[in-house]
Amino acid sequence: RAQSQVSQTPPSMTVTTGDTATLKCNYIASNFGSLQWYKQRSQKRPEKIMILMLEENVEDRKFSGSLDKKQRTGIFNISNSQAEDSATYYCAVETQY
Repeated sequence: RAQSQVSQTPPSMTVTTGDTATLKCNYIASNFGSLQWYKQRSQKRPEKIMILMLEENVEDRKFSGSLDKKQRTGIFNISNSQAEDSATYYCAVETQY
């Protein structure tokens, strides 16, 4: 069975309204499929907000992300942070079989 590990930094952060928050995810995975970012508000289910499969940059008005498979690193940015962005953000790795 494929094994995977993820570690995310920083463990927590406070961001001033209007600023950009940057989260980093390092992973170890055999048979890497995709890197996924989730947002979970208090007392709610996690929602998937981004999937990165290739060495790519993904951007919209609020979220942007990049994947570096050589470094096994994903970066996730939340731009123009607002109070409603306050949540727990998780990265996860999906493996292929």
